[in-house]
Amino acid sequence: MASTKNTQYLGYVRNNRGKFFLQIPDPSSRWGFHLADGDQTWDGGIGAGSGWTIVTLDTVPDHVRTECDWILDDIDREDSHD
Repeated sequence: MASTKNTQYLGYVRNNRGKFFLQIPDPSSRWGFHLADGDQTWDGGIGAGSGWTIVTLDTVPDHVRTECDWILDDIDREDSHD
């Protein structure tokens, strides 16, 4: 899984309805993070559910990883240039 210099969690989460997202640290966000799927982002997770839980990679369905792993790859590339 991707890592970052930011101390906030970067990785997959599942909301209370069973949908998977990436939680991505974002210092420009009022809440310090946003949630993302392959199509859009939710600043602070607003609108993505009323709660979510960190999950391990082996629990994330393949289709979700196919849609979202490119986001982690982009973050890894950005971090390697810092």
